[in-house]
Amino acid sequence: MKILLVDDNEEFCETFSDILSLEGHAVRCVFSGREALAETEAFLPELLFLDVKLPDIDGVHVLKQIASSGRKITVVMMTGYSVPDLIQEALALGARAAFAKPLDYARVFDIVEEASDRKPGA
Repeated sequence: MKILLVDDNEEFCETFSDILSLEGHAVRCVFSGREALAETEAFLPELLFLDVKLPDIDGVHVLKQIASSGRKITVVMMTGYSVPDLIQEALALGARAAFAKPLDYARVFDIVEEASDRKPGA
């Protein structure tokens, strides 16, 4: 499965990428909202883990752009901050889930498995 990770913490992103790659997924990391939008066009991920707080545009804005594009990407929001309003907005826009950091990797793998099961041809 193609998975895009978007987080401004490069160390976190690369560690998360390593974990998912060991499970056999094709994973890319980007570190800003603008990079996320470009990479959703270039990489065409099936699953997107998206940080709420990014240095340029917030994750909810990125989610809005993706939703308006009509592309079918499972989006999971992540945050290390208490931002209930942004989380509620993201869920209303179609985010599959929202996780607090540090991540519960058992829940992460459940979401990855669900998204994989929804893939055409799976």
